[in-house]
Amino acid sequence: NDNIQGVWRYKDDENSTFAIEKDSIYYTDQDQSYKYSVDQDSLSINFDDYPYKSKFHLNMDQLVLENDIGGLDTFYRMVK
Repeated sequence: NDNIQGVWRYKDDENSTFAIEKDSIYYTDQDQSYKYSVDQDSLSINFDDYPYKSKFHLNMDQLVLENDIGGLDTFYRMVK
């Protein structure tokens, strides 16, 4: 869980997409935080209108999320 904490962005974005903190994920554009949980390689986010679940893996400073319908999103850790 500690290793996914940090500020993440899409490859071509200058600004962050979200920040994973100890107990929540803060989405920059929405100015909103949501509780999340990690279970081995699964990430669950408790959005207000639906629960999100995906598999994830880290590759150096890349966070890859694979949702339950096979979509892949890759995010890059922003260096402070």
